[in-house]
Amino acid sequence: MKKQTRIESIKNILMQRGFCSINDLFDEIHASQSTVRRDLTILEKQGFIERYHGGAVYTEYAMLSHLKRMRINREEKEEIGRKAAMLVKDNQTLILGAGSTASILCNFLMSKTGLTLITPSVSIARQLSNKDDFTVILTGGVLDLETHSLTGHLAELSIQQIHADIAFIGCDSISSSLNVMNVSFDIAALKKCILNASVEKVLIADHTKFGKVHLASIGSISQFDKLVVDSKLSEDYVKRIRDLGVEIII
Repeated sequence: MKKQTRIESIKNILMQRGFCSINDLFDEIHASQSTVRRDLTILEKQGFIERYHGGAVYTEYAMLSHLKRMRINREEKEEIGRKAAMLVKDNQTLILGAGSTASILCNFLMSKTGLTLITPSVSIARQLSNKDDFTVILTGGVLDLETHSLTGHLAELSIQQIHADIAFIGCDSISSSLNVMNVSFDIAALKKCILNASVEKVLIADHTKFGKVHLASIGSISQFDKLVVDSKLSEDYVKRIRDLGVEIII
């Protein structure tokens, strides 16, 4: 494969997926490790990608604003948010991870009463603060300007002090081996803390998140009690996830 054709192929893969591991690029481009690494260096200098240990992220994906993420697959996220809200009872304590699907879920929580809600997301905290009988707790931490959320040691320490009834956690992707993943190591680390801080662990993700790989792993989907997903998820994934003992709400 000629150099320019190879580089265009890499660009197309990253534009479609947002992130790809270097090992996957070796396999798909059918080029040596040194060749692919040189191509990635060229794309990095062009500003097309950001390099991370073990992979590369399409720059526009990494910089995608919260509002733009809210508009992507909006119909599916509305479907998920409506179903996820049905799991919540009045007066419960919830943890909501940062993310566009969690933000949309908040719209369907407004009919509930007496909820206590903990979140690292500044946007979600502001959204929930309009309800007088909700107690909204914003974790401490370092502000990530791209996601409008708090991360780092202080955020993790805050979550570690909490015992919640339900945690709703989103992600950037779910690999073909059913590993739940995020672009950011810091956000993935915080979501691991959220998993440990709740009785019921609920993954909220639309069907387009499946079959993709991102930089940081939250862990196997088997760590979750439930998956709330839209109706477009393939039967193969549904069967494999149910075989792991995870309840699927479609």
